[in-house]
Amino acid sequence: LVGYNAITTPDSVAAGFLVRTDLLASGRWKTPKDFEGMNFGIVTPVGGMSDVYLDRAGQKYGFDYTKINRTFLPFNQMPAAMANKAVDALYTFQPSVSLIESQGSGKMELTTGQIFAGVPGEIFSMSPSFGQQQPEAAIRVMAAYLRGQRDVWHAIVKKDASADDIYKIVANHTPLKDPALIAKALTSTQDPNGHMDTAPVSFVQDEFVKFGTVKQKIDVSQLFDQSLADAAVQRIGRVNP
Repeated sequence: LVGYNAITTPDSVAAGFLVRTDLLASGRWKTPKDFEGMNFGIVTPVGGMSDVYLDRAGQKYGFDYTKINRTFLPFNQMPAAMANKAVDALYTFQPSVSLIESQGSGKMELTTGQIFAGVPGEIFSMSPSFGQQQPEAAIRVMAAYLRGQRDVWHAIVKKDASADDIYKIVANHTPLKDPALIAKALTSTQDPNGHMDTAPVSFVQDEFVKFGTVKQKIDVSQLFDQSLADAAVQRIGRVNP
C-alpha cells in the first residue's frame, strides 16, 4: 500500500446511511438507535466494510449492529430497493445517494464523515516486485500520482484553485457528468505529501477479525511502504498544508 487516494473528513458527504422518508415522517426512525430491527441494505457482503461502518456507528451512537437485519444489495439496485420499500435503510455512496434523495424515497441521516473520519476511502497499491526491480520507475509513478493528488487537494480541499478542471476530468472519465453531483462525491481529502496513517486500517482489520472475515491478525504496518512517497516528495518538493 503506497498511497491513500481519498481520506474521509468530518464534512464528507460522499457516502452514508440513508433512511426511507416515510419512516422518518412516521417517527419510526428518530435517532441512530432506531436502526435496530430494521431491514438494512449494504453495499458489501455481511462482514465487509459496510459492517465496519455500522459497528463503528453503533459504538458511537449506542446501538448493536448485530440487531440489524443486513442484506447485501448490488449498488445499482439500491435506488429501486428504497423506492419499492424492500429495505428500511441502507449504506451507499454517490451517485446512488443523490439519486435516492432526488426520487424522494430516502434521506441521508448519517455520513461516513460523522462515523469514521480519517479512514481511507480508496487505497493505491503497487506490486512489491515493481518497486524493488524498477525503483526509478516506481518513484516516477509516485511523483506523478502526488502531482495529481495535489491538483485535487488545491481545488477541492484548499480551494485556492478552480475546481472546474477537476470536474471536467471526472466527467470525461467516469459516469458522473453533473458538476453538482461530482462536487458531492469529491468531499474527501488527500495528504499532498503522501503520508498514510496506519491506525484506521488497523482498526478495520480488528473489525474483520471480530466478524470472522479475517482469521488471523497481522501487523498491518508490514503492508505499507511509505518510502516511495517520501522519495517522490524529495523529487517534487514538500507542500506545507
